[in-house]
Amino acid sequence: MESLKLDRGRLEYLARLPLLLTSSLDVRRVTQVALKHVRDQLKAAASTVYLYETGSGEIQFWALGAGEDSNLQGKKMPAGRGVVGWVIENRKAALVNDTENDPRFFSEIDNELGHKTRNLLCVPLFARGERVIGAVQVLNKQDGDNFNEEDLRFLEQFAAQLGLAVENARLYQALEEKTRQLTVLEKRKNEMITVIGHEFKTPFNIIQTAAQMLVPGLLKDEATREKMLDTIMNGVDRLSRLISEIDNIRYVTAGELQVALAECNLKDIFNELEAVFKQPLQTRSQKLTTAVMEGAGMVRADRALLMVVLTNLLSNAIRFTPDGGQISISAKRSAGMVEIAVRDNGIGIPEDQHALIFEKFYEVGEALQHSSGTYEFKSGGLGLGLATVKAILKAHGSSIELESSEDSGSTFTFRLPAEE
Repeated sequence: MESLKLDRGRLEYLARLPLLLTSSLDVRRVTQVALKHVRDQLKAAASTVYLYETGSGEIQFWALGAGEDSNLQGKKMPAGRGVVGWVIENRKAALVNDTENDPRFFSEIDNELGHKTRNLLCVPLFARGERVIGAVQVLNKQDGDNFNEEDLRFLEQFAAQLGLAVENARLYQALEEKTRQLTVLEKRKNEMITVIGHEFKTPFNIIQTAAQMLVPGLLKDEATREKMLDTIMNGVDRLSRLISEIDNIRYVTAGELQVALAECNLKDIFNELEAVFKQPLQTRSQKLTTAVMEGAGMVRADRALLMVVLTNLLSNAIRFTPDGGQISISAKRSAGMVEIAVRDNGIGIPEDQHALIFEKFYEVGEALQHSSGTYEFKSGGLGLGLATVKAILKAHGSSIELESSEDSGSTFTFRLPAEE
C-alpha cells in the first residue's frame, strides 16, 4: 500500500511539473525548486543539473537543488569525466550503487569539497531531435538504502520534461542576447571603422612627417637624419604589426588553427611573462603577482598559443589599469582541471559589454576617445586581442569567462586539463 502511495505521489508531481517549469522566465531558479522536489521524492541527499557546452566541450554545474552547496554552482569539469561524462557521451542512464568500485566515478570533486558519494542516479537531458544537452544526477539515497529501477524511471521522466524547458529558455535567452549585441554593433559600426582608420593613420602620419624631413638639403645634421630614419622604421614596424594582427585573426577564427598539445609548466610560463612585461610594468608603476597552487603546476596545452592568450590578457590588464595598480595571474586546481585567472583593479568593463568585447574589432569606450598606444593607460588597438583569446581557447576545448563591472576591475578566467 505504501508503494502505491509513493507511485501516485511521483505521478502527481510529474503531472504538475510542466506548470512549475513554465511559471517563470528564470528557468534556472525554477529548476532549483524542481530539483529539491525530485530530491525529496527520491529521498536523496543532493540533486544537480549539468549542461554540456558544445563550444568548449566542458560540463557545467548549471543548477543545484534549493539549499544545496552553492560552491558548486557554475563549476566546470572536462567532458567525458565521471559518470556524468559517460552518460552524456553514451546517451544512456546510469544507476551506480557502489561508486568506489565503478571505474567511471570521478572522485576529485568529492576530494575538493570533503564530500562522500556512496551511490547515484544519472540520466541524460535531451532537447529536440534527441540532442543531449546535459544530464540530471541525484546522490546518496538516505538511510543507507540503494537506488532502484523505479527511481531511475522516475528521474528519466523528470529529465524528459526538464530538457525541453531548459532548451527553450536557452534559445530564448540566446536570441535576446544576440539581438541586443547586433543592435549595439550596428550603432557602433561607424565608430569601429573610425578606430581602425585611426590605428592605420597614426603610423602613416609618422612615416610621412619623417620622410618629408629627409628631403635633400633640409637636414644637415647626421644624427637628426638617423633619428628620422629610426622614426620611419618604427612607423613601418607598427604598420606591419597591424597587418599581422588582421591576418592572424582571420587565420585563428577560420577554424584553421592547429593545436599541438603537450605538457606545459605554468611556473615557467608565469616567470617568462614576468620577464616579458617587466619594462612596461615598471614604466606604469604597476605590480604583477603570480601564484601557482598545489596540484596546478602542469597543464596540457599548446605552449605557444597559451602564451598568446596570456600575453593578450596581461597587455589589456596593463592598459586598462591606472598607474600604480595591481595585476595578478594565478592557477588553481578545480574539478580535475587547472583554472587560470588574470585579475586587475583597473577601470572595469560595463556588464552590457561583456559579450561584445570578444567580437572582432570591438573596443570598450567611445571611438572619439580612442588613443593609440602599446601600454599607455586606456590606449587601444584594433580590438582583436580578446577575439583571438576566445578562438584559441575554443580550439583547446575551453572557454573564457569574465567577471567585471565599471570601476571595479576585471577577472578573466579559463580552464585547461591538468597534467598529472
